[in-house]
Amino acid sequence: MFFNNNKLEKKIEAKDEQISILQMAIQELNSETDQKLKLKTEEIHKLNTKLNRKINELEEMKKELDHKSRELEESLENLERVTNTDMLTGAYNKRYFYDVAESIISLSKREKQPLSLVMLEINQFEEINKIHGYKTGDQILQTFVHKISLRESDVFVRFSDKEFVILFPNTNMQQAITISKKIREDIESFTFFKSIELTVSLGVTEFMFSEDNIVLALKRVNTALKEAKNNSVNAVDINSVSAI
Repeated sequence: MFFNNNKLEKKIEAKDEQISILQMAIQELNSETDQKLKLKTEEIHKLNTKLNRKINELEEMKKELDHKSRELEESLENLERVTNTDMLTGAYNKRYFYDVAESIISLSKREKQPLSLVMLEINQFEEINKIHGYKTGDQILQTFVHKISLRESDVFVRFSDKEFVILFPNTNMQQAITISKKIREDIESFTFFKSIELTVSLGVTEFMFSEDNIVLALKRVNTALKEAKNNSVNAVDINSVSAI
């Protein structure tokens, strides 16, 4: 049996043509795919650029907000400090004392813990101002306040030019007397600016929760302070009550 070479060649040519067409189609498809991929890559790059720009903008906004937040916190702290503290000495002021005293009294009463009140006065402070000047007097007051060593829970208040009040939570009368004597001794043994020596007189009382409010306690401790000054300047005196 003999093959027809012409038919075979035609079949081969037809197959070659099909293969060529297929290859061209594949090339076109690859080219189109490459072009689409290139366009998508460029699009993704642009989107990434925009996204990074937005991220940077958001980070800058966050930094600015954080900065503004810190400024606001500092402003609120400064406002609270101005509102609640004596600007010369840094001790709490009378306004803060009345704001916080009732809550401390209520807490002590609820927890059945003793609460004591001390009022102290710098003796002959007017003479110091007259002799050495008010600027020296101010410097002495600032040093004086920093010389008073107290617990974090204690409330130390500048009540007037030369008078200070201290609230002692969880402190009974005897403990408050011991602390007051230590304050008196520390101040007496310290030499202040221009070699000035100070003494203080102190009145001490303990809250009687069945009867007391802050006004009554202040009257009682003020009486104790006057008695201390009358009996002996640079002394500690008490106005005792039975705490309930």
